[in-house]
Amino acid sequence: MTHRPDRALERLLDALEAELAAASEDEIRQIAAEARRKVSYAAWDVRDVVGRAGAADATSPEASVAPAERPGLPPHRWH
Repeated sequence: MTHRPDRALERLLDALEAELAAASEDEIRQIAAEARRKVSYAAWDVRDVVGRAGAADATSPEASVAPAERPGLPPHRWH
């Protein structure tokens, strides 16, 4: 049984394949260059968000140098 998102992706890929089959090589190159540019910008956006999230975690009051609790085990002992 195919999941609904898989069918949607298959339909999208089929439509893209049909569109590319009807396009000239120059149009395909232009579409590929535009897609590459958009992916590059999106990747930079993701890196920025991840970097800011990491910086926020490091400066948050909840950040701690103490070891994490170990459920079911006795607490760590500092020597």
